[in-house]
Amino acid sequence: MEVTEFEVDALLTLSSLSGPTPFTYRFRLAPTGHRTHLHLEGSITGKGLPGPMALLAPLASSFFERGMRINLESLKRIVETARPAE
Repeated sequence: MEVTEFEVDALLTLSSLSGPTPFTYRFRLAPTGHRTHLHLEGSITGKGLPGPMALLAPLASSFFERGMRINLESLKRIVETARPAE
């Protein structure tokens, strides 16, 4: 993983450095009153898949999207149940 964009309290973009399905995660933070809204954009390609395997790239996108949704639901659960620091 490589940090390709960073703005304190606003933006973090991570991109893969290797693997058959290069991907990028872009996290945007936006204050909303006493809370922070987290927006995640993700993209994946099948650029590294050889020959006929490249035809599976659309499936990789579906799995990627599902994985992002599961990760965000887990993060939400953790953040919402965390106790504030003293």
